[in-house]
Amino acid sequence: MFNIAIVDDEWAFLQLISSQMLKTDYYNDIEIYKFLTCEKLLKEKEKINFHLIFMDIDLRETDGIEFVHKHFYNTPIIYITSHADRMADCIDHNVYKFVLKENIEVFFQNQFQDIYTRLKDSFIQINYNSNITLLDVNEVIYVKYEKRDIWLYTKSNKYIMKRVSLSAFMKHYQYEFLGINKNTYINWKHILSITKDKGVLLKGKHRCLPISSNRYYRLIDEYVERRGGIWF
Repeated sequence: MFNIAIVDDEWAFLQLISSQMLKTDYYNDIEIYKFLTCEKLLKEKEKINFHLIFMDIDLRETDGIEFVHKHFYNTPIIYITSHADRMADCIDHNVYKFVLKENIEVFFQNQFQDIYTRLKDSFIQINYNSNITLLDVNEVIYVKYEKRDIWLYTKSNKYIMKRVSLSAFMKHYQYEFLGINKNTYINWKHILSITKDKGVLLKGKHRCLPISSNRYYRLIDEYVERRGGIWF
């Protein structure tokens, strides 16, 4: 399920946003969590992985922007407010939209579907511990195809997608992953450097993965393209 949190200190507005989401074509894929305070949202953070948060900026006890910066800096955010003059304060890498409360119904009619689709495509659906889980594609360092299964390696764990072809996976995530050999594809955002002796040095623990000879120069070209023409 795609977990969406709504934080607003007005119960009627929580209900309004929730009802708008239930009118969409994909309401069966969404789990909605409603919170009157930021503190209640924070208590659920360890138990629930929120994929999107609607955050009221002007809460009675908390500034929504400051709270997000402190506790949900990498979580996709849609800010909601009655005050247009705070729009400039909301600009950040994880902010998808700034919506005035008076325009919330128009937003759901015209814009929410595009944002939801874009966000949903940035997650990989996997079966983990007998539960369907959405894994942020940016957390995946590299993927490896072995015995008709795909293994996804993150900083702290590895996950399996059983009986999924590599071609089907790459068709969906061809922008994020670059091939270093016929069975291994690396997330270009996790590349620290490409070495002269045909290796990829990863960020973090600086692990090095070998590049096959026939992929080396193509990998360099694709990586530079992803970085907008910028080398290391």
